Amino acid sequence: QPSWTSATNAVGTQPQFLRLDSLMSSLSEEIARQTASKKPAEVKELVLDKCTAAKLDGGEFDGYTSLEFLSLNSVGLTSLDNFPSLMRLKRLELNDNKISGGLEVLQNSSLISLSVLSLSGNRIKALEDLAALGGLPSLKQLDLEMCDVAQLADYREKVFEMIPQLKLLDNADANGEEGEDDDDDDDDDDDDDDDEDDDDLDEDGDDDVAADEDGDLDDEEEEGEAGNEAPAAEGDGESDEAGDDEEDEEEDDEEEGEEEGGGKRPRVD
Repeated sequence: QPSWTSATNAVGTQPQFLRLDSLMSSLSEEIARQTASKKPAEVKELVLDKCTAAKLDGGEFDGYTSLEFLSLNSVGLTSLDNFPSLMRLKRLELNDNKISGGLEVLQNSSLISLSVLSLSGNRIKALEDLAALGGLPSLKQLDLEMCDVAQLADYREKVFEMIPQLKLLDNADANGEEGEDDDDDDDDDDDDDDDEDDDDLDEDGDDDVAADEDGDLDDEEEEGEAGNEAPAAEGDGESDEAGDDEEDEEEDDEEEGEEEGGGKRPRVD
């Protein structure tokens, strides 16, 4: 049944009644609003919660080939017919709709990257309706809380058998222990990558500092060697000059000795 709400007319005297779904935008309108400044292939996230759409027409997501996160919570979906092929989609939220089956459509939509699927609050009753999800190769986390199927006695055991790649069902593993959201793990991996990059940068910086210090030491050693060579060179020069002076003095002494000796020679008759 349509929902109604009261409103006041322009005069402000008589109440008017409007259908709530007339106040809600369609999927196409909301997509256009969110992506006005982007090309479809550049969009990675669309949150279309509380738009109005009983079913998809198949053309709303044409060109959105890079989409990784799609949220269609509380839009009134009764069927997944015409669901688009989104090969890079990692997370799909379909909570609080009126979906009762037909999940094989997701298997046929090439959702090869889908790791998180939320179907909480839908009208899924039979375990057999979940069997098609086993064909989603990357599915790690499934949420079926507040669905009738989740009340069955062997629900958890059967679901893990039908979807062997599954790690978390309703935020708990096969042993019933609470686990972490798959997106949190992805964020941690990204943080680890960032930390490794920072460490690499620090190591490079340390290498540069060490190289600078080695360069400074080499410069100091070269200056020291040059300084030691300079005095040595000066010393050699002084030694040479001193040697020349000594030779000159010896020659002078010899000349004087000859002169003196010549004066004292005996006279020969």
